[in-house]
Amino acid sequence: MTEKTTFQSDNAFSNDFGVFVYEQTITKSSGSLVEIFQNHGLITQLQDRLGYQFNQINYLINALTHRSFVHEYTHEARTSYERLEFLGDSVLGSYVSYALFEKYSDCSEGKLSKLRSALVNEHSLAKLGRFLGADKCLLLGRGELQSELNDSLICDVVEAILGAITLDDSINRAFEALANIISQYELEMKEDFFSEKKLYLFDPKTTLQELTMKEYKSLPVYESHNVEGGFRVELFVNDEKVEEVTCHSKKIAMKELALKYLNKITK
Repeated sequence: MTEKTTFQSDNAFSNDFGVFVYEQTITKSSGSLVEIFQNHGLITQLQDRLGYQFNQINYLINALTHRSFVHEYTHEARTSYERLEFLGDSVLGSYVSYALFEKYSDCSEGKLSKLRSALVNEHSLAKLGRFLGADKCLLLGRGELQSELNDSLICDVVEAILGAITLDDSINRAFEALANIISQYELEMKEDFFSEKKLYLFDPKTTLQELTMKEYKSLPVYESHNVEGGFRVELFVNDEKVEEVTCHSKKIAMKELALKYLNKITK
């Protein structure tokens, strides 16, 4: 028989909901996932932010269930969010593509593709997921509950939630939920989710190359010098030194230089 374990009260967990569900359904074997999801305040808040109430709560449960929880939860068959993530990825891509097509009517196909990549990357979606509160509602195994959540996992869950809404209702309803959460995000965070600025935040080196080729018909030049503890890297644009940084990594330094210069010239 597998020994049941409990969480010590002096441990600090950011996912209190996950700990509560783990203790009720795995440690004590006394709680129902469906009942918890139907009555817990955090789940209500998440659905309110989405502007969508699930007809079949099991879709939402699955969207928030990590494979580590499935392995430890033995009361009934459960699936993780991975298949829903696959579906939601397509939903997200379709919505973002259409929104960019409508907003940036003068952009080329290549630039639209790059901007879409900048918007649907892990960092951008994880910010949206945390705003939604999805990071506080995850069902995780014991080991994962004691580890810091990474952007990749939260990004996957955002996509899984969109997949869950699609199955629970329709793809158009998933589009509406995504539009609703983005609208709230922009209002409260004072940030344009579809901002063209995210393109150079995502890939500043490429953006700078395109800019200098357009303006000066030349590429930016990075010169590296060995110094104690790393490298001093200098950025030259149109044969003029414009920035320099010292860093342990040339690659990181070049990205930082491109970003600093782009921020300076776009203020």
